[in-house]
Amino acid sequence: CKGEIFLKFENMQRTGSFKIRGAFNKLSSLTDAEKRKGVVACSAGNHAQGVSLSCAMLGIDGNVVMPKGAPKSKVAATCDYSAEVVL
Repeated sequence: CKGEIFLKFENMQRTGSFKIRGAFNKLSSLTDAEKRKGVVACSAGNHAQGVSLSCAMLGIDGNVVMPKGAPKSKVAATCDYSAEVVL
């Protein structure tokens, strides 16, 4: 069997998952007025990181609500990117 194989390594994204693609796409489509209001998201992990990093990249204030049982590594990464985390 001959052919080409194309791979898309989403695990090589800065956040380690594809979730940043959706978060960045949505946040970049906000109007300037909406961006000034900031955003709130709820997630226990990858989406939280995607939203937080996207906020940092776009200069948007972000708050991410995470469950108290969220993995500490996910909470730390989300905080490191820019968002204020509420457990």
